[in-house]
Amino acid sequence: MTFQISQSRRDELLRIEEETNCDIGAGVDHGPHLGQYLAARMNYIDRSKLVSFLQTELDNLLRPEEIEALADTVEAQVRHRIEHETA
Repeated sequence: MTFQISQSRRDELLRIEEETNCDIGAGVDHGPHLGQYLAARMNYIDRSKLVSFLQTELDNLLRPEEIEALADTVEAQVRHRIEHETA
């Protein structure tokens, strides 16, 4: 995710914040969980790609329901790591 504004726009926003004695904000306020949210979004796993990869590599070893269960496990482990590394 790339968020870019020009230097002049940044300066304008800072000036407005100072003049109004408040922060400019929009959208959902994630509060102290913003880091976890951003980490999760940046480390998002595309489940269909994951399942497709697992099927390609393990189709001759595992049944479809086992591949789905494995995908669940991978997603849970990644989510756990993200939550504990950004906490």
